[in-house]
Amino acid sequence: HLHHHPRPSMASVAIEWLRELRKEREALTDTLKRLQEFEATSKRHADEAERSRTEIENMHRLDREREEHRLHQERMEEQRRQREEEEAHATAVLLEEMRLEEERNKVGSCLLCSEELTRHDRYFDFCGRHLLCGTCAAHAATSCTNNGQVVPCPGEGCSYRFTPDQIGLATNDPTLVRKAEEIILNGVIANLGAIACPGRGCRQQYVPASGPMYQRCQCSCGTTFCLQCRATYHYNSACDDLPGITTTWMAWDRTGRDAFVTRRAAEDTQFRERMQQFQNAQAEHARQAQLLQTRLREEAGDEAFKVSNCKLCPNCRRVVFKDGGCDLMKCGEDYHGGNVQNGCGHSFNWSTAPAYAAAVARRTVTPLAVTNPERVEMKTHRGSECAECHQEIKGPRFSCLNCVYYEVCYECEAAGKAIHSRDRNIPGGQDAPPNRDAPPHIFRIDI
Repeated sequence: HLHHHPRPSMASVAIEWLRELRKEREALTDTLKRLQEFEATSKRHADEAERSRTEIENMHRLDREREEHRLHQERMEEQRRQREEEEAHATAVLLEEMRLEEERNKVGSCLLCSEELTRHDRYFDFCGRHLLCGTCAAHAATSCTNNGQVVPCPGEGCSYRFTPDQIGLATNDPTLVRKAEEIILNGVIANLGAIACPGRGCRQQYVPASGPMYQRCQCSCGTTFCLQCRATYHYNSACDDLPGITTTWMAWDRTGRDAFVTRRAAEDTQFRERMQQFQNAQAEHARQAQLLQTRLREEAGDEAFKVSNCKLCPNCRRVVFKDGGCDLMKCGEDYHGGNVQNGCGHSFNWSTAPAYAAAVARRTVTPLAVTNPERVEMKTHRGSECAECHQEIKGPRFSCLNCVYYEVCYECEAAGKAIHSRDRNIPGGQDAPPNRDAPPHIFRIDI
């Protein structure tokens, strides 16, 4: 049998054709899309390639810059080494020139501190043999002058002494120059055996006349003193007796007077009526006792220093002081020469010289009957008239050590009539008021 195929219609053909067109379009769209993606990928790859090329070029540029920097650093380092070598060479040449200059300018070393000295330094060669730097010279001059000593050259065996002008050059201190001139002048005066006035602020010196040292000296400042012990001159006692008499007087001043006056008031009605006079004088007695105590305290301090630092010349028994050096001593001057003072010139050894004994320790004091009023009798001193009341002295008699002749009775002494600091035997001395700054005169008490 023949199969009959119906002939397709135009509509179906058109539909089929449209289907194929749609497929082709879809295929073209897909191809176009892939082309776009390929172009995008190609562009991205091209951009990446461009970036890679740029980065490679930058890397090459950086490598060139690093190389150029390295080469520059090497050139700079080489230039620095060359400069350092040139500077080191110049410094070495300069140091050598300075060393040679120092050698040419060097004058020696300081005798005390061993510092090397050149012509440009401040130094002194006062004796012509021993160099001192400015600091050591000034220190030596200041220390010795302030201690009241002539300034010696520190060179071993050198007897040279600085002059005041040289001390001025070393210290630039006019006060020290004047003090050095005074020290030298005092040394010259001491060679003559001069003794300084003990008056406060007085700088007078006195040369004793030939004969015993127990001499009275009247200074222009008004001070009258003993040339042997330098205390206020004492007419009625030897120098060795003065400390004991002073101690006895101080004991009376502290307690004896009040005790004796109290006893007499209990025994004697007339004396009791005059007690007001004694009480009025107590304040002045206390003040005068304080002045005397101050003087004795200063004396004790001087004695303590001498006991600790001084000895006696075995020949003449003068007090000697060693301020350094070896044990070899010479009375009146340094053993190796210089620093000449008053002395006998005897040579001795410091360690074997007699020790100085304080005057306070040498005092021998009579038992103080005046401090025990019950033991004091109202003895009449025949031929002794009180200088104040002009009556014959009965009871304790007070004889002034510092006046030529001045004796008073216990009543006038207790009433304060005998307080004085000037010799009552000189013109005007009897009526002169006591010097409120001077220690009062001292009395020996006879009971």
